[in-house]
Amino acid sequence: MQERQTKDEIFLQRGISRRKGITLPKKKANPVDAHVGYRVRLRRVLIGMSQERLGELLGLTFQQVQKYERGINRIGAGRLYEVAEILGVPISFFYEGVNGGILGGDGLPVQQRRDSAQHRVHGD
Repeated sequence: MQERQTKDEIFLQRGISRRKGITLPKKKANPVDAHVGYRVRLRRVLIGMSQERLGELLGLTFQQVQKYERGINRIGAGRLYEVAEILGVPISFFYEGVNGGILGGDGLPVQQRRDSAQHRVHGD
């Protein structure tokens, strides 16, 4: 029995599931998701709304709102639309400042996309 406990401890330390033999990574926030979450929190606090209230209006728990604000859980397009409506801002508000600018449809900040296109045209 002692040997099994030792193996379980080893698997646990390495983040390996004993049943499936797969690694279980900790969730880490994607930088854009974290930024969007930060902007949700910023706006929510600016208007004096609690996480509990935002959660109620969205039909979620305050814990889910916390995960959104930390960027641990990604906010889907439909949900982000709802959040924008509730907080009284356009959806673009949440992306302002990502990589120093607003992201375009290709994921690049608008200015960076322009600079990249100019570089291709002029060969700079």
